[in-house]
Amino acid sequence: MLKWRTRRFGGDPERIQRLRREIATLATYDVGAGNLPEPATPMLGREHELEAVRELLGRSDVRLVTLSGPGGTGKTRLAIDAARSVRDRFPSGAYFVPLAPVRDPALVPAAIAETLGVQQREGKSLEPLQDFLRDKQLLLVLDNLEQVEAAGPQIAALLASAPRVRALATSRAVLGVPSEHEFPVPPLLEEGAVQLFVERARSVDPDFQLDGAGEQTVGEICRRLDGLPLAIELTASRVRLMSPGEILTRLEQPMEASPLEETISWSYELLDADDQALLARLSVFVGGCTLRAAEFVCGDGVVDVVAGIGSLVEKSLVRRDWGSTGEARVEMLETIREFARERLAESHGPDRTERRLAEHCLAWRNARSRH
Repeated sequence: MLKWRTRRFGGDPERIQRLRREIATLATYDVGAGNLPEPATPMLGREHELEAVRELLGRSDVRLVTLSGPGGTGKTRLAIDAARSVRDRFPSGAYFVPLAPVRDPALVPAAIAETLGVQQREGKSLEPLQDFLRDKQLLLVLDNLEQVEAAGPQIAALLASAPRVRALATSRAVLGVPSEHEFPVPPLLEEGAVQLFVERARSVDPDFQLDGAGEQTVGEICRRLDGLPLAIELTASRVRLMSPGEILTRLEQPMEASPLEETISWSYELLDADDQALLARLSVFVGGCTLRAAEFVCGDGVVDVVAGIGSLVEKSLVRRDWGSTGEARVEMLETIREFARERLAESHGPDRTERRLAEHCLAWRNARSRH
């Protein structure tokens, strides 16, 4: 077939090269390629936003879509669901790059390369990526870019060298680079917010039901929480302990902090002392950890780490995920991790936990070097 087409083109080098690229693309087409997380629950109340982001990712003049907004608005979840819904457009795959652990903007290309399995060359962190992506039709989901927004020019240079690569970023602020399109993620509308509250409440209390008055109460709760998905999920998990009316009464008390900060603080205050200590200690892990790592770093012979993590998962303060090796991992949203980090500092206990973390990292590195 290739020889026949080559003869037909009369030996035209440009057409032959284009044909070879087309055949290579077809040969490597894999709709399932990539590493997008598999959400444990359906996304609710974001149908309009999901369709809008899908449309943006299909436009030829938009190379980078940045989902912006404060912590707790559901930017990461919207990005993951949008990427999953369009991954059939990207034959080379769709890849999720978690950047919460990265603090140095210069290390962003290395984080992308590690996700893609691209071998780095010292001093040329961008060039290997550009070479790898040049002919790829691929989607990059860059999560939590706000603390490394100075990496914007590197991301722009990467996209400029790879015309069929698109990037979907989440950040509390835009990057301000060419071809970027900001999509501010709004709070949930009341109908979607109430639906999210009810679904989350039923996950902790299967018998939870709403009548007409109860729906009005939950609607008011969601308004008090500014329609922020994270705040709604955390609050709804409290139906195990109190009715929606009791929850609303608490929320009607004067708030000095934002609804999200107040909700996280309230959830924290409802924990027993052991769970509070565990949540604070877990904050030293940037980007999550395995259960084994959590036991080593956070255990003290008194706190039952595994049972405590189970309790924190039930209360929506940490999330369980499965790593690429199939080993259970514990992850914390950055907004909650920042709060927990402050609690650790207040407890005058960061030194021991950070020392244990350093010991764990050293042991892990030595184990890898032996293999």
